[in-house]
Amino acid sequence: MSAARDGTRRHGGRPPATDGDMPAVALRRRGTGESVTSIARHLDVDRSTLYRTLAAYDETAVTTAGIRRLAHKKVTVQQTPATDKNGVAEH
Repeated sequence: MSAARDGTRRHGGRPPATDGDMPAVALRRRGTGESVTSIARHLDVDRSTLYRTLAAYDETAVTTAGIRRLAHKKVTVQQTPATDKNGVAEH
């Protein structure tokens, strides 16, 4: 019987290297100007792992900020004139 069928919900794969409050600690330390190399050494993770974690956070922050900006912006839709297959405006 498989794990999915018996309801045990086992998950395979490698466990994440960054968990808990580790990303928050890294972000706070990076905010003070500390180098990523130093932060990675302190947190006992590989530097590339920390760069990926920080990049994922930065991407999320940029996306969230963009959505917030758009939410406050008045969006208007302009109608474009109909054109034929050659791009000439129809009357």
